[in-house]
Amino acid sequence: MSLDVVLIGAGGSGLKITQIAEDRWDAGARDWRIVAVVDDDATLHGQQLLDYPIVGGTNALATQFGNKKIGVICAVGAPVTRRRIIDRINGPDISFPNAIHPSAQVSKRARMGQGNILCQNVVLQAGVEMGDFNCFNMAAVMGPLARAGDFCTVNAHTMLASGSTLGSYCYVGMGGKVAPRVAVDQGTTIGANAFVHRSPPAWTTVVGLPAKVIKQDQKPEFDDHDLD
Repeated sequence: MSLDVVLIGAGGSGLKITQIAEDRWDAGARDWRIVAVVDDDATLHGQQLLDYPIVGGTNALATQFGNKKIGVICAVGAPVTRRRIIDRINGPDISFPNAIHPSAQVSKRARMGQGNILCQNVVLQAGVEMGDFNCFNMAAVMGPLARAGDFCTVNAHTMLASGSTLGSYCYVGMGGKVAPRVAVDQGTTIGANAFVHRSPPAWTTVVGLPAKVIKQDQKPEFDDHDLD
């Protein structure tokens, strides 16, 4: 039996998930299917994302689905916002399947947690370790033994080279690259096409070739506990 999945986010990232879901279904995968979309933008309620009804805000997970066991995929690009949403909706009747496009190449020696999104042509090579609720866009590559924490957004045509580490809550712009064995601390924003060859401090923005720090970002807090 297929798990009914509610998609959070009716924007461009949501459209990416609908394609992953439909391409998986066409390829014969039947473990989950999208049945509805929720978005906290009230102007979208009652409309559709392609053929999928937008049934309300995230509170609809409780009001409309009750105690039914459902899956949730969070299609929100901003790492910290995604964390806040997951903290708010997490419960015993909700599971978080990984959304992996059929064209993604995931080594049997790679490991990942829950709630991850791998778009078309993503590559995870042998020894990769990935946490929870990451989003890797088209043709992003993790080399052998590379690691990613939780709640990272990695955009298209990026490269995390062999043995590199991406801390939690990082955002990597299109074409960004991290050199072999370089550790990127949590909350780092890597600009488009930047090349990171030295470890930047946590919660900074880096740009350029080679990447340099241009801004110190504020470390966010949550109601229940600080970021790890």
